[in-house]
Amino acid sequence: MFSLKLSLVTILFLPYILPFPILFVARISQSSRRLQSLSTELASDPMGRIGRLYSTNPFRSESEDASSCTISGILMDYFSVLRPVTILQAVGALLIGHLVLLSDQISSETVPPLRIIAGSASVYLSYGCGMLMNDLVDADTDHLHKNKKDRAVASGRISLTSGWIYCAGLVTISLLFGNCVGGAYMGWVAGNLGTMILYALGCQKVFLLKNIICGLLAVSPLVGASFMTEASAAYKYQKLWSLAAVGFPMQLAREILKDIEDTDIDRDRKMTLPMVMGDTASRKIAYGIVAINFSIIILTPVYWKLFAHKIPIFPIGVIISASMCIKAALISLKEGQKLLKKSIYVLLVAMMGALSFR
Repeated sequence: MFSLKLSLVTILFLPYILPFPILFVARISQSSRRLQSLSTELASDPMGRIGRLYSTNPFRSESEDASSCTISGILMDYFSVLRPVTILQAVGALLIGHLVLLSDQISSETVPPLRIIAGSASVYLSYGCGMLMNDLVDADTDHLHKNKKDRAVASGRISLTSGWIYCAGLVTISLLFGNCVGGAYMGWVAGNLGTMILYALGCQKVFLLKNIICGLLAVSPLVGASFMTEASAAYKYQKLWSLAAVGFPMQLAREILKDIEDTDIDRDRKMTLPMVMGDTASRKIAYGIVAINFSIIILTPVYWKLFAHKIPIFPIGVIISASMCIKAALISLKEGQKLLKKSIYVLLVAMMGALSFR
């Protein structure tokens, strides 16, 4: 059990350093183009007024350009495009599925810690790549969005070419980590990446398909967990289905709320539920899904048995998470969507805590 706990602690810190080697390769490409631009400027401006080199981008402020020239600014830009906190949700789902499959079947010591770390790193980088792909495809749209226009890609701090090079590096390394777990696991990672590409290139514009894909990707790490853990097929399906029945609706509800926020930008570009049903009705549907989801958790004995612990970690998590969702339904849309996201993290932590420290 000690090795498993050590792996879980390591995973919380390892993903924060994984992307850095890749970003330097992407940065070389971006720097090369800037040098070419600088040469052109010098040739056409004998007075040496090369200060215009950075001011020519209408999407960037002087303060943003100054910060992007620093090493820390570069690192933060390339790191932030992965949504480092958001994609920890996928790693959490993987670990919860892994722990659930281990809980009644085999001793945790039979699964090498490095295999768990490799699997988690693969999920982290692949889901970060998915986030980056969306930014690259939606760069023009995001530039018009009041909450997204300052993102690294939308603002121009990371060029499209550098972004796609970065994506290629993330895909390669995530598949290599997946192969360390096993061929089937790597195949699952590749399937996820393929789904993310389809989503970014057009599926997100299809009515409700966007929401369904996001919900499936949220629970997909449970499938990945089955490839890391030895357990009978019937046992896997029973346990993983119970977890997916909780995770899918929560993510689906959050995606509906995000669609409401983006209604003005998405108009004439995508077909979403708020455009068909209206913002008010869509918000009621989203929080109705959340209410039904918590009712299932509370009234279904399987979850209380699955996450049973001498310390009521899971019940406390459910109470806190449900309270956050109730508050989210009563406050502004933007703040409510953020609070709903945090409530999902609380539920994940409660599940993981109940399973990890038995």
